[in-house]
Amino acid sequence: MGKALDDIQDAKARQIGWDLIEIAMSIQEGLYYHRGPKPDVPGRNYPKITYVKHFAPLDWIIGTNTYLDDMET
Repeated sequence: MGKALDDIQDAKARQIGWDLIEIAMSIQEGLYYHRGPKPDVPGRNYPKITYVKHFAPLDWIIGTNTYLDDMET
């Protein structure tokens, strides 16, 4: 389910949601690198990448993220 962007924090409790909003509104879409815990592995932070896009017809910001160690090349 959706999550309010201004509630999203990184591993250092930085409000990264505002950075994501800035990316989406200024350049329409982009990637953001940060770190965060995995839901099933508390106490350790993993590198993550988030993609955000401004969907102009509805003035929405849509995004997704993944942990880099879960990706295959």
